[in-house]
Amino acid sequence: MSRPDEAARYLQSLGDCGWFEALPAGAAKAARDGVTASLAAGDKPWLGLVCATPDSAYLLEDAPYTALLRQFAEASHGAFVPEAIREEPEQVTTRFSFRAAGHDYVRSFPSDAFDVPDAFFETINEAMKASGTALRFLQIHELGWGPIPGYALTTPAALRKAAAAKLVAAEEPPLIPSDEELEAISANVTSRLMDYSETFKWLLDGLTVLEMRVPRGYAAEDNDGREQGEGRFTLLGYEKAGTLMLQCATPSGDHVGLPKGFRVVERLDRDDRLIVRGKTKLSRVDMAWRQDTFKGLPLHLNFCVTEEWEGTFAEALDSARLYEATPEREALFQSCLASPPAKKNKKAVQKRR
Repeated sequence: MSRPDEAARYLQSLGDCGWFEALPAGAAKAARDGVTASLAAGDKPWLGLVCATPDSAYLLEDAPYTALLRQFAEASHGAFVPEAIREEPEQVTTRFSFRAAGHDYVRSFPSDAFDVPDAFFETINEAMKASGTALRFLQIHELGWGPIPGYALTTPAALRKAAAAKLVAAEEPPLIPSDEELEAISANVTSRLMDYSETFKWLLDGLTVLEMRVPRGYAAEDNDGREQGEGRFTLLGYEKAGTLMLQCATPSGDHVGLPKGFRVVERLDRDDRLIVRGKTKLSRVDMAWRQDTFKGLPLHLNFCVTEEWEGTFAEALDSARLYEATPEREALFQSCLASPPAKKNKKAVQKRR
């Protein structure tokens, strides 16, 4: 059989497995061309399906995790579009964050990016799932170039069928994760991340207000609720635990009103803050909540998490430390409390004329 005929037959078999069904046109063409080129070179056909790999090239960049993420984004041909990518060195780790399809992803990775942690690739797949696509970056084996992993773009169902038909060298079919299994893997990664903490610096308009140690594995979202009288606030969402919120809002030096059903268990007066904590039930799940308000300031820290995580998040709030008071920060707090400019009533203006 000639190489072109072999490539056509192989690609037809892959197509029968659904390999190309969800792929963008550019990704499908790249996969077909890659298979044809691999067979022409006398290599295994599945080498041509590999579209992204943590080879040494990304290590030459000043921001290696960013370079690697962009490699995966380019290989997706529009299926994965990360934005606002930030790579910030810390003492022994690198804080890495990006936004995709309206969701924020924040992770801490080793400062040395030579051995990329599995959580990096799992976060990409988590973001793709959240965007609504069925595609994932899935590992192909027996590539002939050592321990460096290679990733192909397809659906888990297609890879399972292709592996069962021995069209690709992958893990045994039962071990290739389904969407449900990928979600469980992601949840397990999140849970492992939350066993560790990192320094979170709360910034408003580029000015750091406070810092605290928070569990890893959150998605951050900044909000402007001044029209609703909620001031400015940042939400740190934890998929399996709940939320932590940092808020600049009225009242100043006193607690923000509690939602209905939030039962108070204890009130405390500490050196720099007032604390109230209690219990509630959300969607029939027992939750623990707490609100810390800094004395004389419109700054409030809140969490509402499942009861098993109460101690972890209490430690996070306890660790919060304000930055030094300055006229600049005071002006910032006042701007967070002020209502947005009122919209003019055109009809009223016309009448006055």
